[in-house]
Amino acid sequence: MTMHGVPPAMPSAGVGVPDLVAAADSVRACASAVVNQSPQHWQSPSAQRYRQRLQQLVLSTRQAAAQIDAACAAAQQHSAELEHIRLALLGGHPVPR
Repeated sequence: MTMHGVPPAMPSAGVGVPDLVAAADSVRACASAVVNQSPQHWQSPSAQRYRQRLQQLVLSTRQAAAQIDAACAAAQQHSAELEHIRLALLGGHPVPR
């Protein structure tokens, strides 16, 4: 399992899974960068609204990363199922329906 609960990409997981994993990591890095840019020392009402918008942005980006993680997990599960079917067909064994 990776830090975010998604299994590491399997070698046979398909072309897109490593790209999805990289995208999720990139989205998380962007969310962290936004948090680091938040001006906590500003005290005006407009600064408070700005910080609230940044917090909403960070929450949205983290939710997007979670969606990407779910897509990775689904793609890996699908790939494992296809590999099982491929091996069954190669071995001449009946494929369960």
